[in-house]
Amino acid sequence: MSRESPLPTPEQIFDKLVKETPDFNISIYQVNRPWTKAIIGFFHRWGQFLHRMVLLEFMNLDMVWMKRDENQEHIDLAMEHENLSQTNPIEDEWKKLVNVKANLKVLVTYESNPDRAQKIVTEAGRLVKLNQLRLPQETYFLIIGCHGEGKTMRDPFVCYDGYSFDNMGNLIGHFSSGTIPTKRQC
Repeated sequence: MSRESPLPTPEQIFDKLVKETPDFNISIYQVNRPWTKAIIGFFHRWGQFLHRMVLLEFMNLDMVWMKRDENQEHIDLAMEHENLSQTNPIEDEWKKLVNVKANLKVLVTYESNPDRAQKIVTEAGRLVKLNQLRLPQETYFLIIGCHGEGKTMRDPFVCYDGYSFDNMGNLIGHFSSGTIPTKRQC
């Protein structure tokens, strides 16, 4: 009997991320390295808590949670984090997730322009639809952070929108956080 816990749903991931973001202690939204460390740490700690084998930079993915059954090992969660504004998160990161076999595939990225954010969501679904090789149970989860309405990139706030897709690229869930602090002192 395995002591592993079930894989979290996109909604559970979203709720936990919103709840724990103030503990990231990031002074301004704009900086890259603290966000990467915080997001990778968030998923790393949770994977270990769920008794998954957590691997960093596995198959050029930022992180995977491996699950072992009696006679097999597979990727339960594949995760990418992209916070560089000069890159295309769909071409650079989402495409990797679409092409790997995993039960849950997560990309966390950032875009404060609503039109560009919507373009990312549309393109993400389109790319999944184009993929002919898919697992029946795989789910995709795109999380887009932004600096929040009425806030700037220099403020210690973020808001998240989460979009879950089924294995055919259909949008099956949307979650919004509103503006939340990125450190407890706010």
